[in-house]
Amino acid sequence: MSLFGALNIGVAGLDAFSNAMSVTSSNIANVNTVGYKTSSNNFATLLSTQIASNDSTEGVLQSATQNVTQQGLLTSAASTTDMGIQGNGFFVVNQQADGTGSTFYTRAGDFQPDATGNLRNSSGFYLMGYPTDATGATATTLSTINIDGLSGKAQPTTTMSLQANLQASTAADATYASGDMTSGAVTPDFTRTINVYDSQGGTQPITLSFVKTAANTWAYEASYAGNAANITGSNPIAQGTMSFNTDGTLANADTSGAPTGNITLNIPWSAASGLSAQ
Repeated sequence: MSLFGALNIGVAGLDAFSNAMSVTSSNIANVNTVGYKTSSNNFATLLSTQIASNDSTEGVLQSATQNVTQQGLLTSAASTTDMGIQGNGFFVVNQQADGTGSTFYTRAGDFQPDATGNLRNSSGFYLMGYPTDATGATATTLSTINIDGLSGKAQPTTTMSLQANLQASTAADATYASGDMTSGAVTPDFTRTINVYDSQGGTQPITLSFVKTAANTWAYEASYAGNAANITGSNPIAQGTMSFNTDGTLANADTSGAPTGNITLNIPWSAASGLSAQ
């Protein structure tokens, strides 16, 4: 091996290691960057014919592969215009608001409306899409998405569901009386608050509480956890009993209910709330 070959092998190794460290550092530095995809290091043998005529000379090459199609972690956001893609696909964005600039593809969905209502991400690129007309027909040309003219009607919640496990080994509370969980006289064995949407699009908290009252029998109470002036009467707004079979499956709700456990919950909105019956 020539002196050149010996030095080149050492330099190639140092260079590959340096580049690999750079890729790793970039991944760490962008851990909180929206839409960033990690890069992976790849190493390959550098053959002698690629660098010199000396057959005994070998080295190493490093290259980085960015996992642009990899599914990232979807996170919640306070902005109503932030979006995320689950599965395959990209957002189409353009450098110019009028769509005359260069077109790019991104998985970053941190879009905010600009002064004119055009959706633009934190890098300054405008979101593109295919517009539809009143009949539902879709155009064939991409254009910038503008939300200034959007208006809509709130859709109140009509159905909610709860998936939970009630611990069968919990000791029964023989002293429970109707309304005790809501009043605080009895501590629930299980409780969960679910936000529902009212007729004006606002979120309203409903708390569901359960306490074991006998073998395979649980009392439940549903109470409104928001401003008390929003409802007529007092909490709980619904209450009843759920029973279970010996194998843990649901037997019925409110004794005469179906095994599916469906119950009816009416929220008694007051006239002062301005909300429709729900």
